[in-house]
Amino acid sequence: MKNVLILINESSGAVRTLGVKEALTGLAEFIPDMPDVTIANGHPGKLIEAAKKATKESRIDTIITLGGDGTLAAIAGIITNHEISLLPLPGGTMNAFAQDLGFSPDLRTAIAQIPDLEERSVDIAFINEFAFLNNIVFGTYTAVADSREQLRDAEGIVETIDSVTEILGALTHTEIENYRLLVDGTQRNAQTNTIMVANNIYTGAEALRPVRASLSQGDLGLYVASAASTLDFITALTDAVTGNLADSSMIDVGTCKELRIDNESGFLSVTIDGEAMELPAPVNVEIRPKALRVLAPKAVD
Repeated sequence: MKNVLILINESSGAVRTLGVKEALTGLAEFIPDMPDVTIANGHPGKLIEAAKKATKESRIDTIITLGGDGTLAAIAGIITNHEISLLPLPGGTMNAFAQDLGFSPDLRTAIAQIPDLEERSVDIAFINEFAFLNNIVFGTYTAVADSREQLRDAEGIVETIDSVTEILGALTHTEIENYRLLVDGTQRNAQTNTIMVANNIYTGAEALRPVRASLSQGDLGLYVASAASTLDFITALTDAVTGNLADSSMIDVGTCKELRIDNESGFLSVTIDGEAMELPAPVNVEIRPKALRVLAPKAVD
């Protein structure tokens, strides 16, 4: 690390808890020899523009991010295939990608890991032009994720109650959709309320978070739930967060390199690394093996 750009999402979970000033103080302690440091902090849009600018400036060799998984994925997508390494500190709430790389979920502890990092190349996945580092989820979960974000940003008891009510409403009004899948060239139909596609397969769970043993196997994990009711959806969700995806009776598990997803409505509700949105159907999903350079704790053999 010689010429570093530090991107801080001030509104992300861990950054709000620790504070921008203390986070920067910690970084200065563990990386004191960097001759050229640029800092940008603010909303995700500002950070994304700063990352785009960095790809056009040959002097930037490392981007350190403190933000949530959604912001991190957008930045990773921008710098993919550029000569820039990503150092993703756990600045958000879930921090799934950073933890699967080997960082501590605690921001202070993760900063202290910086002197012992190594550079390696890992996989990154895309749905159309949008990058994702963890997973994308189609169906009922999108409404839950959208309401969850509103709950996180709620101010006052009234907004909090409204957000909780929306979450409960999403959980109790699951809708079946007819999906058409093209999985590595093979046609498949699915009637379900939940499809998840992961950047590499899930192999277990820690602290109610699905985890991956590797981020460089070059496979998408495809999880299609046999979910037709609210209870089915909750059962499938429970299997996911407890690490029982591979053995779940409610979830069909597979792998692929590329995937096309279509439906009858012409629009797909999808959550991309926790960010809910609606995309015109069909969508194309692919994995790009080892296309992202990261600085991360040394891999354990």
